[in-house]
Amino acid sequence: MVLIVSQETEFYLLFSHILQAEGFDTELIHKPVDTHATAETKRPMAIVLDCQLNSELAPMISGLKNDTPTSQISVIGLLAADAQAQHIDLLKAGADEIFQRPFPPAQLVALLHNKRPAKSKKPASSKGLLAYRDVELNLDTHRVYAAGREVKLPPIEYKLLLHFMLSPGKVFGREDLIVAAWPRKAIADERSVDVHIGRLRKALKRAIGYDMIRTVRTAGYALAEPDIS
Repeated sequence: MVLIVSQETEFYLLFSHILQAEGFDTELIHKPVDTHATAETKRPMAIVLDCQLNSELAPMISGLKNDTPTSQISVIGLLAADAQAQHIDLLKAGADEIFQRPFPPAQLVALLHNKRPAKSKKPASSKGLLAYRDVELNLDTHRVYAAGREVKLPPIEYKLLLHFMLSPGKVFGREDLIVAAWPRKAIADERSVDVHIGRLRKALKRAIGYDMIRTVRTAGYALAEPDIS
């Protein structure tokens, strides 16, 4: 189930047609204020937002992400090209993905297919497994485990972690990280990188109890090396 939040019927009909053709059930929500209650009842895999609704969206996203029953639902915003300030506000509120309009609908479809639950909840084998300190990343299932516990990461945070774990210790600039983790048409700048790195840090630290990402002033970010004393 994918919830589509929009006051424009044509917007809903367009994206509903595209998603239903790919096997997704959809439902329209006209008012952002109704989104939280509907999400708790329907438990959708994702919520797609028509970001022309402006000021009502950020508080609604924060409410979803701060409520345990709805915190793992992916929130995807479709944003006008000139709405940079709103882009930052939605990221800070907890939006998982932001697409700049116009964009190829196939990108949204691919993202949603990638979010469909995998059959296995644990890595099947060591093949395709990256490990660094207390964190394991399974390339086949796109699942992350920290100190033996699964950590659910949105796509951008997952791609950032993957990029770091492919080259442990290497310092990556913000532009490198944008290329590695953001969709081609997405709006992203240095502040966007900082927001997503902060969220990745928080998710990992909650599981392992220490900060695994270090900030290198004026240069970027890298995986922190073990403290040997």
